[in-house]
Amino acid sequence: MKNRLACIIILSMSAALFSCGDRGHEIYVSPDGNDRASGKSSDPIASLQHAAELARMKTGKVPVTIFLSGGHYRLAEPLELNTLDGGTSGAPVRWKAITGEEPVISGGISVRNWKLEDNGSWSALLPPEFDGKFRSLYINGKRAIRARFPDNETMKIEKSGKDNRTNFFFRENDFPKVKDVKGVELIFLHDWSITRIGVKSIDWKNNHLMTVDSIGARLPFFTITGWEDQPRYYLENAREFCDSPGEWYCDFDAQKIFYRPHPNEKISETEGVIPVASKLITITGSREKHAGFISFEGITFEHTAWQL
Repeated sequence: MKNRLACIIILSMSAALFSCGDRGHEIYVSPDGNDRASGKSSDPIASLQHAAELARMKTGKVPVTIFLSGGHYRLAEPLELNTLDGGTSGAPVRWKAITGEEPVISGGISVRNWKLEDNGSWSALLPPEFDGKFRSLYINGKRAIRARFPDNETMKIEKSGKDNRTNFFFRENDFPKVKDVKGVELIFLHDWSITRIGVKSIDWKNNHLMTVDSIGARLPFFTITGWEDQPRYYLENAREFCDSPGEWYCDFDAQKIFYRPHPNEKISETEGVIPVASKLITITGSREKHAGFISFEGITFEHTAWQL
């Protein structure tokens, strides 16, 4: 009896020691890693999606920790997780920063190599891998101002066009003449919402602006003058509007960004970031099976794009 009791105690202690020392399955990721690597701490992989794929062999069976070293993990498409990537209460899945390090999951691409223009602004070519348009630009971690007129105020239309939907007249000299209106956007303020829409043409002789589609939702009361006779508006994204510190403009035909620096900014130390991913992470489950027990610890998420 005593021998049997001693065996039970030894086995219990061994199980407890094993449990305390078992850290589960670990995968290490680094911006400087290689997806052909093993994923061990001394041999990290590079991509978050590959880390998820490696983790699937163990998820739901043992605790899984995916350690991220410091640096930027730039995504053009979101990290996609599903029911295969979830854990359980006893075997959770943790995406975790390595102690003392600061990993950043970013949906943007970097813009550097600025050049000084004759008018004092800076310019940079879009990264060759970029294909599309964007409405946001971050400079040294802060969202810059898309070139607009007026800078801080709004203008009022003179009167609506006949259809009260797609065009209006403005006062002479309300805003600077724009050489190329193709990229200009109208931001039109309704009573409780706004319309953001492309400008089709501007007739400078008759002070007439036409948009590419209806201003406002396609509802009977959503006319240009539905809330006030002379509603407010401003314009964005013309090079002529890029005249104040912190403003930027992009010529998409020339694939070139223009930026007006603040006095304290240095051209050699300035990084721009263009958001390209509309989402950073998606977690998809189903009615029958949930994707749960997934956590993110010590990780910063930055830069997402939005399109109309």
